[in-house]
Amino acid sequence: MSSVFSPSGIEPYWKWYNLVTAILARSVMGIFQVTGDKLGDPLAIYRWAIANKTARHATLLEAFWKRRLSQAAGGRSDEGSEELELALELADILDELNILKRFLDQQYITHLKAVRILGHNGNLEERDQLPAMNSRKAEVRGLVADAEQTHRMVLELLDLELKAASLSEARTTTRQGQAVMLFTIITIIFLPLSFFVSYFGQNVSELTGDSQNPTSGQVWKIAAPISAVVIVFALAVSFVIMDPWKSWKDFAVKIYRSFLGRLRKWRGVKDMETRHPEA
Repeated sequence: MSSVFSPSGIEPYWKWYNLVTAILARSVMGIFQVTGDKLGDPLAIYRWAIANKTARHATLLEAFWKRRLSQAAGGRSDEGSEELELALELADILDELNILKRFLDQQYITHLKAVRILGHNGNLEERDQLPAMNSRKAEVRGLVADAEQTHRMVLELLDLELKAASLSEARTTTRQGQAVMLFTIITIIFLPLSFFVSYFGQNVSELTGDSQNPTSGQVWKIAAPISAVVIVFALAVSFVIMDPWKSWKDFAVKIYRSFLGRLRKWRGVKDMETRHPEA
């Protein structure tokens, strides 16, 4: 203020323009002035953060490649967690950079309006900060582009790991299917032998010739109901395993509707007999 006021009173009006210019320059570019600390510049902090995330991406990509070479993809339960954390951190950096970019754009517009209003003063041209602001805006745009590129690479790495895990799971499922197929073939081969051994191993009088043993009819009177109950129970359990709530609900609805249908049919027959007893 000493350059504006003097013992003789207020200085000429054009020095007020210099004061306004200094305030504008300080308010717009003051946050970018470094005072001895190389991290005092916010853009330097963001440059360091993006470089750090890019280095972490390279490390994670190398680790993923080593896991693929050792055929250990999908072996860790926490695989992908570091990549996801890195992607979230980069998203935060992008948000902050976009906020800073919008702030600089608004400041640039405000400063440009002030320059147009006060531009008739010759001294103002020496303190014009528009070129410096354009340079800072270009730096921010470059940082945003670098962060977006790194974020895109991390997402591609996540997608690559997901596809690799899916491929590994598909291969495991194929091997399991082959094992089940082999077991099924063996079961089919030995099924006739198992049936003959089980059937002719019964202690029935028709096979043993001993009258003290029960007949086949007596055995099947007990075996058939028990077999039916076991089969129905096993099928019900399999339905429950596939879809517990839907299976039980559909099963109960079918029984209820069947019961209602039979009840209506029975009542209809009874009504017909009541109305036409001579028939």
